[in-house]
Amino acid sequence: MTTPTKTAVVTGANSGIGFALTQKLLAEGYRVIGTSRSGQIADFSHPNLTVVTLDVTSDASIEQAVAQISQLAPSLDLLVNNAGVGADLGTIVPERQLLRDTFATNVDGTILFTEPMLPLVRDGGVHVNGRFRNAVGRAVGGRKGGQTHLGGEEHNLTAVAHQRQHGLGEENGAVHVGRERVAQELALGPDCRFQ
Repeated sequence: MTTPTKTAVVTGANSGIGFALTQKLLAEGYRVIGTSRSGQIADFSHPNLTVVTLDVTSDASIEQAVAQISQLAPSLDLLVNNAGVGADLGTIVPERQLLRDTFATNVDGTILFTEPMLPLVRDGGVHVNGRFRNAVGRAVGGRKGGQTHLGGEEHNLTAVAHQRQHGLGEENGAVHVGRERVAQELALGPDCRFQ
């Protein structure tokens, strides 16, 4: 196995598209620093994968993860913000706390983790904000369990990303992955653990 020349951080690397993307990047020769709340990716290991504990709703966890990632990789070629939760709104009127918790994870947590990571990405790296969870459900067979998507997350993240993009250079930016082809573009075959 050759020594990786590129390094990526993928948040939410323990399941779904984050896990599939981690597998794909490893297959393409990246060194991947994946994050999960548990600090583990069950039933998977790779010599070029390091897993770091990250709970984006905890300032202490963010601070510790940023310090650990900074020691592991002084610069990043790719930062993918995939960690997030889907609010299962079902058919009932959502409770205020459910909405707060969802935005605290998907918007506030993403911003608070990304901000201290940007200096690692500045020199030619790429920063991607991805809100995939509900998009994948529709792409592979419709809505699951009556889940409703809180579209404001993308708008908030996009607005902040546009503000922060100043000074990052032409090769950097924020991308919202389109809903139509997410599963097709990232599906890796029968061994892929899409959830």
